[in-house]
Amino acid sequence: MRIAITADYLDIENIGGAGRVIIEIARGLVEEGHEVAVVAGGPIEFQGPRRVSGVNLHWISFLYDTEAQRGIAFFLGTRRRARRAYSLLPFTPERVLHHQPFTAHAIGAIDAPITYTFHSPWPLEFLAERFGEGSLARLAEHGTAVKMQVEIRRRIERRALGRAERIICLSESMRETLHAVHGIEPATVEVHSGGVDLDRFRPYDDRTVEATRDRYDAPPGGLLFCSVRRMIPRTGLDNLIRALAVVGDELGPYRLILPGSGSMREELIELAASFGLSEKIAFPGYIPDEDLPLLYAACDLSIVPTRTLEGFGLSTLESLASGTPVIATPVGGSVEILKNLDDRLLASQVGSAGIAERLRYWASHRNDLATVARWCRPFVVAHYSWDRLTRAALAPVSLSIDHDEVVTAL
Repeated sequence: MRIAITADYLDIENIGGAGRVIIEIARGLVEEGHEVAVVAGGPIEFQGPRRVSGVNLHWISFLYDTEAQRGIAFFLGTRRRARRAYSLLPFTPERVLHHQPFTAHAIGAIDAPITYTFHSPWPLEFLAERFGEGSLARLAEHGTAVKMQVEIRRRIERRALGRAERIICLSESMRETLHAVHGIEPATVEVHSGGVDLDRFRPYDDRTVEATRDRYDAPPGGLLFCSVRRMIPRTGLDNLIRALAVVGDELGPYRLILPGSGSMREELIELAASFGLSEKIAFPGYIPDEDLPLLYAACDLSIVPTRTLEGFGLSTLESLASGTPVIATPVGGSVEILKNLDDRLLASQVGSAGIAERLRYWASHRNDLATVARWCRPFVVAHYSWDRLTRAALAPVSLSIDHDEVVTAL
């Protein structure tokens, strides 16, 4: 079968959570014998064959300027580029898999069955990335310009959803969010959890682990933490730093690794310094893909301090597959994963107080932590597989969606 996959933004050199889902589905489809083309926004324009994650894909990337002002000119120009990119497909697709709303809306109605994977609501992402709060409850406080930006995104996303024969979410919580934002009945939406690359993310031998801990200056006999998150308000890294300031010396010697980048990076560095934590918190910047599994495997704990919109919890699975337990705030997909492993890994609340309490607990229960670590990978192997999501992407339509109702609701 000839399959087109679309996304608004996918930088192959810096793949985020949704991007990883898209890549893994594409890889699975190619390995099953399908011909796959990806149409996605990116940092540069590109058209041609591309080898990604060990498989050959047709790749068409249109320029999506992440630094541009989000005005009418941006929307119209990006929509034009997205439409042109889709017109460059090397084949007429027999199935289209949309993953994000803007490109799906730009392409418009097409003569092929559409499956839409709903990762997270675009209007709430806009609010969360700017204000750290993925909710419409306080929208009135943000002024006319912000309200207009939110409404434009809501309308675009709803129309894109309305053209789909099937809608998939990766967690029950995101299905509930979809209903809250767009009014789509949960019974018409399928839930299929994502997976993790078990060959890439795995435990390592003691010698490799110790060498990696030394590379990151882990204190002898102390704890090594990491939090692999984008440095934006939604991900709550500032709350993690505040939690460490609250617990002070109660954890004993430790080191926290915060890799990556984002709009809050300098602010987070300054926050750590203001609490006197510069020697305990490292900001190494970009970590190559091949080194990320080593970091997870070398840590005693990975921390997911999300404020809002944790659609699935891919970083949680990557850590668990590496044999490293995860402390997470009770948000979205992390809850659905960790409650079935050990609910002691979940903080009681979002914010620094809940994270601090869990850090204290596990620092004083190191033997229990070692036991949970032994459960992590078998749990992921038993319950999470990319194969399931790949099969679901091409399954026949099994649920009835009232598309007219969705589109009319605009």
